[in-house]
Amino acid sequence: MRNNIWALLNKIAPQEVEELVRRINMLSGVAKFKPVGRRKLASHLNTSERKIRSSAEEMAELGLITFQSSGMLLTKKGDELRARFEAFGEIPGNASAMQKRMSKYLGVPEVYIAPGDVDESASLEAIGFLSAVVLTPYLKPGCIIAIAGGSTMATLAGEMSKSYPDITVVPARGGVGSQISTQANFVAAELAEKLGCNCRLMHLPDDLDYATLKELEKSNTIKEVLGLVKKADIILLGIGRADSMAMRRGLDGAQMQTLLGLGAVGESAGHFFNIEGHTVYQSPSVGGQINFEGENHITISCAGGYSKAEAIIGAVRHHKPSVLVIDEGAAKGIAEKM
Repeated sequence: MRNNIWALLNKIAPQEVEELVRRINMLSGVAKFKPVGRRKLASHLNTSERKIRSSAEEMAELGLITFQSSGMLLTKKGDELRARFEAFGEIPGNASAMQKRMSKYLGVPEVYIAPGDVDESASLEAIGFLSAVVLTPYLKPGCIIAIAGGSTMATLAGEMSKSYPDITVVPARGGVGSQISTQANFVAAELAEKLGCNCRLMHLPDDLDYATLKELEKSNTIKEVLGLVKKADIILLGIGRADSMAMRRGLDGAQMQTLLGLGAVGESAGHFFNIEGHTVYQSPSVGGQINFEGENHITISCAGGYSKAEAIIGAVRHHKPSVLVIDEGAAKGIAEKM
């Protein structure tokens, strides 16, 4: 129920929710480390010192914290509010010890852990909501978002609400499998509708061979969309288990056994990789157009469930995202591999 409340609030005012979450977590952080400087608090909360400074100044004006030469302290009012919010329950984005362990072990700058385990609840609401909260501050006028398909990406798209009319959304890959609601085209269109922005679709299956893809690139429409994918400022990707993605791609039993025999544990953007992150098979994929090597983009990878632990480890070793959003089930599975 608590997650539902945060999800509802995020639909009404996503940027305000992001700031609210940060301030609540700052109250807890200041109480824990009192007195504490901005740098240490920013590190604790896995955020920037600039954001901490901005929020702290307004919180001081509200009488919630005070600035001392040794660092920040809570006022009586701030401490009372902290206690009430902590009694309310888990706050999204709280920088837990597990979150820090994940960040250090995986080498990912920002790791966020949503409550629950999708393997047990079959609900992606918590991880979709947290992914939406994480994505929101990166949205800027004129940016291009390339989003993959899959159930996690579809849930993320459904959680967005604020209007950003100057953004362009494109699918990061072609169609895979037969479920329409999780196809990259459908998810891109859903995200664009939620953001009230432009969307360019790409009506292609994902498993085109390279010769066919090259031929189709002669079409101005296809060429334009693929060009936008290559120039994307924000790349949103799900992470799949190798066996599940092989089934979605229609591999027969013998092909799947060969793939798993090569050590494949996960798939993302057409790359099947082992737990060390090495590509063991690259399927012909429109997702291969993504420019992972560029320096001026943000990659946000999202996946949940204990069963995806190895897939997530392999994915971040294959291509390290800027931000990783997982759930407690996945975090538990990853911790067991440390």
